[in-house]
Amino acid sequence: MSRNFCTSSSDLAALRQLRFAGFVALALVSVCLAVTLTMDPYGIFNLVEIKGLNQYRVAASNAERQYQFLRLAVARPEIAIMGSSRAALGLDPRNPVLAEGGLAANIAISGPNIHEVRVMLDHANAVAPLRRVVLALDFLMFNAWRPDRPELARLEQRSGVFPAYLLPEFFLSIDALTESWKTMEAGKAAILLPRRPDGMMEAVRFPPVTWTSWLDGIGSYVEHSWTEGPDRCFGFVAGDRDALAELAHIIAMARKNNIDLRIILSPVHVTLLEGLQDAGLGLAYDEWVRQVVGLAGTDVPVWSFDMPSAITSEAIPRGDGSAKPMAGYMDHTHYVPWVGTKALDKVFGGPTASDDFGEKLTADSVEGHLSRLRAALAAYAAANGAEAEQIAAAVRSALGGVTVAHVTTAASGPLLKCRRSAPLSRG
Repeated sequence: MSRNFCTSSSDLAALRQLRFAGFVALALVSVCLAVTLTMDPYGIFNLVEIKGLNQYRVAASNAERQYQFLRLAVARPEIAIMGSSRAALGLDPRNPVLAEGGLAANIAISGPNIHEVRVMLDHANAVAPLRRVVLALDFLMFNAWRPDRPELARLEQRSGVFPAYLLPEFFLSIDALTESWKTMEAGKAAILLPRRPDGMMEAVRFPPVTWTSWLDGIGSYVEHSWTEGPDRCFGFVAGDRDALAELAHIIAMARKNNIDLRIILSPVHVTLLEGLQDAGLGLAYDEWVRQVVGLAGTDVPVWSFDMPSAITSEAIPRGDGSAKPMAGYMDHTHYVPWVGTKALDKVFGGPTASDDFGEKLTADSVEGHLSRLRAALAAYAAANGAEAEQIAAAVRSALGGVTVAHVTTAASGPLLKCRRSAPLSRG
């Protein structure tokens, strides 16, 4: 028995159309992949760098958490610098004091809470065991009211594994092509903060500092970085979120895995600390320092760079020629790499370390440090009355005449909660 199979002309036409559509789709995917791999807008593989074409990978600064998660799985560094955008811009992983023969990377992200920092460090250590971590802590990280970024939950679920699901997003998507185009156009941008292959953010182009922009920055920092929500809330504990417990997790992880962990309290300009006092957060800051030192114990060094010094009290340009352009700060919160180098050299005994910048804190010395810090801030306010009043006015404007009040709980040491209250007062 024989069978005859016939294909109609319409079937053949449909097959040809299907093949053509497949060819077009494959060609489009190939072109997209060729463009995005060459441009590598997120700086993941760094296959080729062409000056004027893809030397400024700005997309890595626009999708930092995804970028760092994927890059950690690719680069697998042994030495990590972790912190906020201060660390991203100021702490250079190429500093010789860090190396000791291992691959170093800056894995800092902008505006994190301490939970996000912990997730990144857990992931880094899971994909490749870390030998050394420089953890640059900022006060803003410890506001438990500060939410995680939406993308973090998806990343945390895949901690310790290669996040392959990000590859299409970074290399086979409309967003990837858009970011490739932006990479080509990046050299024209007014603000240019690309990432280097080792993860450090570079301030290739940044607006010059003025006293007005500085005051605006302090007000914005108080409103959007130190406090959260309509009630201007700050607290180490919020619901089931405990910021200090996250730091305890990081320290325990370092001890368990024999990681050389060094903690840095960032070099904060005196005017920003003055704004913090005016916002009513001075006592919270003091308690934060105490808690960090207490959790670190005797085996994790804590170095503070917050004391007013020649670096952290640098004059701010007024626009009238009375001050030179700033040498140590990009703006009210970000220090420049040479300041970061001095901090790292102080921590590790490098060549630029100096006696007047940086202090190692212990349980025995922390109260003396805080007492000297309060006295130094009072002296600054007394010697710079007009400037201090303008800072206070910026804070009042940002908070609408509201200060942040504190109530303490004595359960496991004094942890601060917060509520809205008035009138505005220092402390």
